[in-house]
Amino acid sequence: MLRFALLASGSNGNATLISDGTTHILQDAGISRKQLLERIRSLNLCPADLTAVLITHEHTDHIKGLKFARSYGIPVYATPKTAEEIRLKQKDDDFPLFTFEAGDALTFNTITVQSYSVSHDAADPVNFTYTTATGAKLGFATDLGHPCKLTMARLAGSHAVIVESNYCPDMLRVGPYPPFLQQRIRGKQGHLSNEDAQSLLETLRHDRLRLVVMVHLSEKNNCPDLVREKITRIFAGSPVRVVVAPRDGLPEWFEVIP
Repeated sequence: MLRFALLASGSNGNATLISDGTTHILQDAGISRKQLLERIRSLNLCPADLTAVLITHEHTDHIKGLKFARSYGIPVYATPKTAEEIRLKQKDDDFPLFTFEAGDALTFNTITVQSYSVSHDAADPVNFTYTTATGAKLGFATDLGHPCKLTMARLAGSHAVIVESNYCPDMLRVGPYPPFLQQRIRGKQGHLSNEDAQSLLETLRHDRLRLVVMVHLSEKNNCPDLVREKITRIFAGSPVRVVVAPRDGLPEWFEVIP
């Protein structure tokens, strides 16, 4: 069994819980300690149940509640450059972190976590895939400006994927953001547009893909109905379920079925 729950998804905070029923991994901790506790407990778990916290990069919307892990003695993993940035942001030279290199695979009981580098404006950003001994595979493609060949290779064969669809280019262009911020968002180290996400998913489509969850939608530069329409069109007539996650997450379990 492999399942996940989106505790938060968006520029205000990101956190996802991945579980095989006995091993429970938190990817990112970008919401408050109080919110993390409430949402983890709503899934009938407690902090003591968590095996590890994995950090994709050091932006505040991914590490805001990280001291939660220290409070409960949960091991935290990040790349060396990301770990350095976290300690600076936490103003704590001794903040305990285990490090791994981008591209390393980590094993937590029966879950294998494969890290891979992505293009984003952070020190050393990564994404992850999660695979169980039974072959169930969950892939993430979030907080990246360009879905390169490595992204496609790492996500290939996933039974469920969580993909960023951050902005509609037309809405971004006429929206309230100043030009420098628009450029950052649509740059190769920014975020994926709806069209980028659509293209990536067209490449990743295969006969055993069953679940696609769209995340990190901009509040001002995107529309959930637009994303849903674009992505549903790709999988019309197939058994793939398409879910568009709200910014405050979907704290319910989604099964990854191999």
